[in-house]
Amino acid sequence: MLAELELDAGRPDRSARAARQGLASDPYAEQLWRALMRAEYEAGNMSRVHEAWKACLKAVAEVSADGDPHPDTATLYRRLTTVRRPA
Repeated sequence: MLAELELDAGRPDRSARAARQGLASDPYAEQLWRALMRAEYEAGNMSRVHEAWKACLKAVAEVSADGDPHPDTATLYRRLTTVRRPA
């Protein structure tokens, strides 16, 4: 929730920090991985978007029967990595 509020307030750095803190407690929470990817995208940190995706895939593989992330997570990653940020 805090990550979303910070992002809505235009503070992607704080949003990313909040998402990381949540992930330290629950590394399998895909909503936090999505929040982290959105925050890094908004901050212009595409390499960190990719890092978050890879870490998410690793975490999901540990707990998911099929090893695949939720469709919302995969869709978000595809959207963030195929749409160019406005300058």
